[in-house]
Amino acid sequence: MHPKEKLAEPKVDTLPSGQKIADLVWGFAPTQAAAAAVELDLFSLIAQGMSGASELAKASGTQARGLTMLLDALVGMGLLDKQKGRYALTPEAEAYLVKGKDSYMGWFFQHSSDMMQGWGRLPEILRAGKPVRPVDGQGASEEFFPPLVRALHVSHLPAARNLARKLGVGARWRGLKILDVAAGSGVWSIAALEEDPSATATALDWPRVLDVAREFAAKHGVDDRFSTLEGSWRETPLEENTYDLALLGHICHAEGEEASREFLRRLCPALRPGGKAVVLDMVPNDERTAPAFPLLFALNMLVHTERGGTYTLEEYGRWFSEAGFKKVEAVDIRSHSPAIVASK
Repeated sequence: MHPKEKLAEPKVDTLPSGQKIADLVWGFAPTQAAAAAVELDLFSLIAQGMSGASELAKASGTQARGLTMLLDALVGMGLLDKQKGRYALTPEAEAYLVKGKDSYMGWFFQHSSDMMQGWGRLPEILRAGKPVRPVDGQGASEEFFPPLVRALHVSHLPAARNLARKLGVGARWRGLKILDVAAGSGVWSIAALEEDPSATATALDWPRVLDVAREFAAKHGVDDRFSTLEGSWRETPLEENTYDLALLGHICHAEGEEASREFLRRLCPALRPGGKAVVLDMVPNDERTAPAFPLLFALNMLVHTERGGTYTLEEYGRWFSEAGFKKVEAVDIRSHSPAIVASK
């Protein structure tokens, strides 16, 4: 090489990393692996003392080769530990994936399988602008929601207790008459009843869903102050000047803007002076650029409902104002989104 010649500069790769795309492609795999483990009841078998792949395969009716692969994947996902070829539950699996525990959340995976069937047809749904199989009528709702609300009860309970305390329930605010709208498991009103022994609650929902709510009210020891009202929030009459607190837990996203605004207009006269209405939901920022979960959940509503979506704090504030509420604020309840609290 001539002394004055320079080595060629190495080419710089100007492409960004493709890892994010690869991670998205494989995003389905952990969910499917965990769902298979739940369906085979592996976590419960391990909780019973089984720890080897061969005995777990025999007990679950599977082949040892494939089951070992699944068990190892669960280790990599942080749901199992592995020492010298023996498997054990991590604290999260012990708490939430062993059947029979009050904290069991395995119902989510049954729900996720149903959801993925719809999401698999997303291009078709986007072209049509409507779901292939909506779940927002009474019949579909009573089939779809009872297993789901069992898991949601466990995941929402800490936020529900935070909400009750932030509102001063049982401290500066006592003797409440509560309306739990589209109550599901009743988690939001049950948490308030636990804080205020002088409060009562009425849960409004479809009959089969209310069966689950009554079960949870009994488990929490508040069933003597927990009544139910069967029907649709769209049609059930609301007695005026009756309630101190109305809880709308994860219902507006399924019903859509028109129905939500109409209900808030009917709800305001049903509250006593100084009463509050609270919306719990997935809330994106006002520009709809983040967080990712509320934005993805809007697509989930496209997949599963006729009119649903997710709505911003600004939108809820406007709806409450036009319904006659005087003050709207966002309250941090240590959840994915703040509670939206409106005062009459």
